[in-house]
Amino acid sequence: MLTTALAAHGFEVVAVEPVAAMRARIAEHERVRIVDGTAEAIPAADASADGVTVAQAFHWFDAPRALAEIHRVVRPDGVLALLWNRRRMEDQIHRRIHELLAPHRGDVPTYASDDWRTELDAGTLFEPVAVERFDNVQRLDAEGLVDRFGSTSFVAALDEVPRSALHDAFRALAAGGPVTLRYRTEVEILRRRA
Repeated sequence: MLTTALAAHGFEVVAVEPVAAMRARIAEHERVRIVDGTAEAIPAADASADGVTVAQAFHWFDAPRALAEIHRVVRPDGVLALLWNRRRMEDQIHRRIHELLAPHRGDVPTYASDDWRTELDAGTLFEPVAVERFDNVQRLDAEGLVDRFGSTSFVAALDEVPRSALHDAFRALAAGGPVTLRYRTEVEILRRRA
């Protein structure tokens, strides 16, 4: 969704995605070029980007390698923008979703732990510029909940029987009609150091 939103606002976007099935899901747009790559191996020339955006994914990266690679492709004084939608855990619906997901998570990295911050904060390649927080909501029916949380990496990777049971549990959460999921969006902007 961020890819499409950036393109709709006039930005030329290169969407870097390592998973073929995910590349196929990125909406086509005249301002979007979709490439096979990773944060640690971006198929772009040195200093060829005004900025890099990472939405809900930095916790998956090998942070030192990714930061070096992002630094390489961003022009001097360019930016790195990290975006997160943090679930409002004071809401019963999010607590229930967490209870459903927790037994399946295993050792999958999570942005909520903030472990990913260690390398970012200790690094010398980017300097913090600003952090903004915005409240937002998502209203989903039963199938919307399945789509939203069924696409979570460790849920999608489950065997058919436990995945189907989890999907049914998500549907049950919205059995009485659409549910409202509240989030706090965090946007952190960092500037490339020379």
